[in-house]
Amino acid sequence: MKRYFWIFLVFLFSCQGPGGKKKNDIISVSILPQKYFVERIAGDLVQVNVLIPPGASPATYSLIPSQMKDIVNSKAWFRMGYLGFELSWADRIQNANPDMKTFVLSDGIDLITEKDEEHGSHHHEGGVDPHFWMSPREVSIIAENILKALEELYPDHEKTFLENFEKLEKDIADVDAHIRLVLRNAKNRSFLVFHPALTYFARQYGLKQIALENMGKEPSPRQVKEVVKLARKKNIKCIFIQKEFDHENAQIIAKEIGGTVIQINPLNYDWIEQMEETTENLKKVLN
Repeated sequence: MKRYFWIFLVFLFSCQGPGGKKKNDIISVSILPQKYFVERIAGDLVQVNVLIPPGASPATYSLIPSQMKDIVNSKAWFRMGYLGFELSWADRIQNANPDMKTFVLSDGIDLITEKDEEHGSHHHEGGVDPHFWMSPREVSIIAENILKALEELYPDHEKTFLENFEKLEKDIADVDAHIRLVLRNAKNRSFLVFHPALTYFARQYGLKQIALENMGKEPSPRQVKEVVKLARKKNIKCIFIQKEFDHENAQIIAKEIGGTVIQINPLNYDWIEQMEETTENLKKVLN
């Protein structure tokens, strides 16, 4: 019954006009930071449709029927590649619009898998950490993949895309230089985070991320005890947590280590702003 309901919705929305934008003008993406990257390169040529709304989890989000119209009218879907949402919904999204091209923006990235992580008790669907956009080095690859995809979709605008891409690349390089400058004299190289969203950031800048979350679930009392012990050993006085997560366990940890909770927002639209904010927060913790 549920399958027929989705088929009916696809038929219904395909019979409607896209409401102001032609089908060829809509690009769907999974998360807000992707919208920032696409708009920096494409300018106002396209309308970017974000599938996962602010405050929702990219690991567990489920599409609602009202979102199908923009999917049906999308020219392409730019996937990050390994978000739990994408792995769960890929077939249904593609079936909703068989003509829609799909591009994977993580192509070419040196992926971090569970076995590569020292504190790898947490789990991501597919075994790959999907937080690529939290590293300038990886964002540069993402930007290149977006450029290639847009050039394929809109070959008449290659020159504009390339000019915009080069401006974005300069900004990415500036962000990288800023992070290296701010963190170069950090006394401590380890930090504590509830959900392991800074894995690629930590790899690029020689830091050690200690994640509290276990297998995508709330930590057990024994795991909390182990993390508290490790945090004390490494003199960590803060725990980072994303705003879409429950802060209760983070507050418990902070109390046990005599520290504080700092909220981070990796899903912020303005990538430069959130990278600079994350860096400043890390500076306070690591120094």
